[in-house]
Amino acid sequence: DIEKIKNLEIEGKKVKVENVEKLDGKKVKIILTEGRHHIVKRIFKKLGYKVVELKRTRIGNVKLSEDMKPGDWRELTEEELRSLKTFVGLE
Repeated sequence: DIEKIKNLEIEGKKVKVENVEKLDGKKVKIILTEGRHHIVKRIFKKLGYKVVELKRTRIGNVKLSEDMKPGDWRELTEEELRSLKTFVGLE
C-alpha cells in the first residue's frame, strides 16, 4: 500500500507525496507537499483504511515542539517567520 500511496490520485489529481514509511503497530508517517482538504483521511479511505488519529508535526519549516500538548502555542522564531513570509510572497 505504501507504493499505492506514492502514486495515488484523488479527484483526478496526483497526491504530492514526499515520503511514506510504516512505523510501529498501525502507525504510518506520511510527508506531503500539499494541503488539500482532509487529504490524509481521503488517501487512506481510498485504500480501505480509516484514520483513527492524526497528528500534524510540521507545516513547512515550522515543527511542533515535542513537549507541546493540544491547545498549546509558541512564538515563531525569526527564521520560521522569514521562511513563511518568503513562501507566501511577502518577502
